[in-house]
Amino acid sequence: AVLINTGFKKVLVEQEIGELVWNKEEQVNYGSTPMFMIFAEK
Repeated sequence: AVLINTGFKKVLVEQEIGELVWNKEEQVNYGSTPMFMIFAEK
C-alpha cells in the first residue's frame, strides 16, 4: 500500500526468489534470512 500511495502504478512481490537464485547449499546456509524481491513501476 505504501508504494501505491507514493505514485507507483504496478507493484509485484516475489516471496520465494531465494529458491530460484540460490543453489541447495545456499538455501541451507541462508534459509534463516529468506530473500524476497519487490518490483515497482511508476
